[in-house]
Amino acid sequence: MNRTNGIIGMVTETPLHPGTGQNLGAIDLPIQRERHTGYPTVPSSSLKGVLRSLTDNDVEARVLFGSALGEKDLVSGSLSLSDCRILAIPVRALEHVFFWVTAPYVLQRLKRDLALIGTQVDVPIPDVKDGQALIAKVSKVREKLVLEDLILDTTSDDAVAKLAAIIADICLTEDVHSEVRKKMARDLVVVSDAMFAHFVNYSTHVVARNQLDEGKRSKNLWYSEVLPTDSLLYASVMVGRDLTGSNLEPNKSFDILSKALSGKYIQLGGNETIGHGWCSVTLHPLESLKEIFAQEVTESEGGKADNS
Repeated sequence: MNRTNGIIGMVTETPLHPGTGQNLGAIDLPIQRERHTGYPTVPSSSLKGVLRSLTDNDVEARVLFGSALGEKDLVSGSLSLSDCRILAIPVRALEHVFFWVTAPYVLQRLKRDLALIGTQVDVPIPDVKDGQALIAKVSKVREKLVLEDLILDTTSDDAVAKLAAIIADICLTEDVHSEVRKKMARDLVVVSDAMFAHFVNYSTHVVARNQLDEGKRSKNLWYSEVLPTDSLLYASVMVGRDLTGSNLEPNKSFDILSKALSGKYIQLGGNETIGHGWCSVTLHPLESLKEIFAQEVTESEGGKADNS
């Protein structure tokens, strides 16, 4: 089938609460997680609803998203989205405030997702042991790295610099996030899958909120879990045949989505009125992704990849 595909990269600019709507333990409002991995996720339905609200008019919205609620003539939209997957999570550290942490399985899934949308690329997937942290050569960390309550042995690995450049290009803009990209080059670490599972479970933020009565006494105290600011995620995008009768080619429908995301920021999840859920987003078509993965990385602090 003729499709135009790509990836939406995003970074949380404020804490993100993709809630489950149910209490599973001590936290009243936990975030959504994948059942088999425990990784945080944002359902595609949430992302799709936000994107629909950003389209300029009903005709364009109908092409991408299908019939609106209450329409008699039902038609499917041309846009398919995956859930938002975690790519790297910020974890507080004894040095440099925090480090971004990723893992082999996360990178394997990125490679599989890219294959699904039609591009076979070389994703560096280093081998890492429990208790070990792979760092870039430009990192200023010495032999030990303290993340949360864990002490990890560090090993320099060439693959980390390449991964830092790839992740930065997918999720971070060159203008607004120029300094963040420099930190990414220094402060990305790759840990084992088991260690990553620990961090995504215990490095999220729990916010205590309270409702007061007229006498300023506590009426309802509850705890809400959020993904921290600077979390990095991505979602796969596939745009197929227009079924509305407008006969737009998939690449033209993809342009509608690109225009909708031109503002670079979206709000996802709950608690919008207290500032949660704001994300910077970047849409990458396949050709852009191929360039990102083909780049040669300079071994310098914050070095931008060389595409020449």
